Order: sequence, then structure tokens, then C-alpha cells
Amino acid sequence: MKSRSSKSNILNMESISSRFICLGAGFMAFLLLSGCAVGPTRPEVEGTLVNGPALHRMKKFYVEVEDAAPNERNARTIKAVQLALSAQGHAVSTGPKASMPSGTECRVVANDHWFWDLGWYLLKLDINLYDARSGALLGSGSSRRVEPMYRKGPEFMVPEVFQAINSGSGLGKKQ
Repeated sequence: MKSRSSKSNILNMESISSRFICLGAGFMAFLLLSGCAVGPTRPEVEGTLVNGPALHRMKKFYVEVEDAAPNERNARTIKAVQLALSAQGHAVSTGPKASMPSGTECRVVANDHWFWDLGWYLLKLDINLYDARSGALLGSGSSRRVEPMYRKGPEFMVPEVFQAINSGSGLGKKQ
């Protein structure tokens, strides 16, 4: 009698363990397939122009640098901002806020958010444009690129943000 009940216990244990294995496999398949149904996240680019006429008249821009010696990634972003503004015919200089020249009309603050994923990439870029005299916000914009297929460097994302901000200000467009 003992052998018969122990045999049925073993069969019950096998049945229970096979159910758990099936449930676990089904759950894993659900997780794997549900990720594909969502699809990739498109780049998020937005810009707001607070005072377009004032920004359009400005010719002397100052790109504020937070660190005295920015790392290689931040230096790429600063250089891209400089190039994008000077390509539009604006006079551009860079440095810490305390060293801003007296004739500056627009102060540019760029915050780059880099992320590591088998290599550094620019996840998000925020650019704010301020009136250098009053400190009033003239415009702001951002670009966020999460998916690997949409990732770009600052050389692409900076003009993209200026294009989103411009809304007729002349910034970001060839004149």
C-alpha cells in the first residue's frame, strides 16, 4: 500500500511541477511578445518661442559653459551649439556665466543628458535662450531620443532643437 501511495505522490508532484513549468514558459512568452507590440518610441522634439521678435533682432550670442574644463561629450554639445548659431550669421562666444562679455544680447544654456549603452549617446538635449540683459526667457526646446534606431549626436540634435524653437524667429533657418 505504501508503494502505491508514494507512486501517486510522485505522479502528483510531476503534474504540479509540469504545470509550473508551463505557466512560467507562458509568462515568459507573454513578456517577450508584449514588448514587440508596443513598438519603438519616436524622437520627442519640442520648442517654445516666448519672444520671437526680440530673439530675431539679436546677433551676439553667448553659450554658457558650466564647467571650466567640460568633458569630451559636453564639449561636443557646446561646439555643436556654437556651429549652429554661427552658421546663421550670429557672433558666438562661450565660457562661464561670470565671463559673459558686456555686449552679449542672448545667453544660451544647453543641458545635455548622456547615457551609457555599449557606448555613450546623447539621450536628451535641452536648450534655453535668455535675454542677456534682463534674464527673461526668450525660447526653449528639447530633443529626446531613446530608441537605438533614432539615436543621434549633438551635431544633429542641436539644429533640430533650434528648428523647433525658431517658429519664424530666423534661428535655425538659413536666411
